[in-house]
Amino acid sequence: MYPENWDVVQLFVRLQTQWKISPMGQRVGLEYPSIQPVAQLLGMTLTPELFADLQLMEICTINECVKNGNRRSQL
Repeated sequence: MYPENWDVVQLFVRLQTQWKISPMGQRVGLEYPSIQPVAQLLGMTLTPELFADLQLMEICTINECVKNGNRRSQL
């Protein structure tokens, strides 16, 4: 992993309990109100760049879940 990605990966991993799940069990996105408090607990400042990187990881995860039949246990 590139050092410049360390913060976003750590934040993303810590947010794994904060997914919004549809009634059909599909991941639909992260609970955005949870991001700032988790970032603060990790000693991070949630900059626009960090948020954009997190959104990229979020959409890539959702896309991968769709490809894999939305099996939540995959991630």
